[in-house]
Amino acid sequence: MDKMNTCLPPNQPNTTPFTHGSLMALQCDVISLLISLFYSILNYILFRVIVDTSVVAITSVVLFLLFFVKQKYANIYSYKKIIASLERFLVSQYFVYIF
Repeated sequence: MDKMNTCLPPNQPNTTPFTHGSLMALQCDVISLLISLFYSILNYILFRVIVDTSVVAITSVVLFLLFFVKQKYANIYSYKKIIASLERFLVSQYFVYIF
């Protein structure tokens, strides 16, 4: 019998559902499930942190650039309205991702 893999039950011809081998296999299944759940949660958290951080960073850069564009084209009314609506949208998205 292979001693390396302790999660496999021993080969017994007439095993009932509650023998030592089946309980060992059940314990290993539960441990595997918990490890898988832990890695899934960790993967989700890391993914959300990376996505949220990049969205906030990009939105901050675009808002910063819009500030300079707004200063340059402050005289033109149509540009002023477009830039103001873009700023409102980006600021609302910024706060959605932060909170």
